[in-house]
Amino acid sequence: MFTVRWDLRAIWNLLTVVARIYLLGLFGTSAVAIVRSARTLWSLRQKRGDAGHEATPTLSRLASRIHSLQQLLVLVLLVFGAVLTNEVFASLRAVQLSNISLSEYRLQEALEVPTAFAFFSLSIFVCLHALQWFVDATIQRRLRRK
Repeated sequence: MFTVRWDLRAIWNLLTVVARIYLLGLFGTSAVAIVRSARTLWSLRQKRGDAGHEATPTLSRLASRIHSLQQLLVLVLLVFGAVLTNEVFASLRAVQLSNISLSEYRLQEALEVPTAFAFFSLSIFVCLHALQWFVDATIQRRLRRK
């Protein structure tokens, strides 16, 4: 996947409207996840100096926020599955319709767009999951100290 040279503008133009909306939503969700994780880490860092006074309810509240973020990411991942399925079906339909026309649209070319969409989306999910996992592990480590 890393050795393929992709024309991102061409792929963007070939995506369905649903996939484009999904990618914009994924960017928004990513921004929310990064900000929420950063704020949580900042809160934990501020509490580090007050390690003796660190309240378990505060840590529980932060853990609850990260759990909500995790649920949001799972929801976006499930929507990704539905959108990817739609992209694959749209590509297969394009190949089928090209058999009727004079120009052939090969299956390999048709599946390049859904593959790029999947690779890009899942790469973002890997980064977001690693961030969420790090923040959650930090909170759990602090809760165990109590």
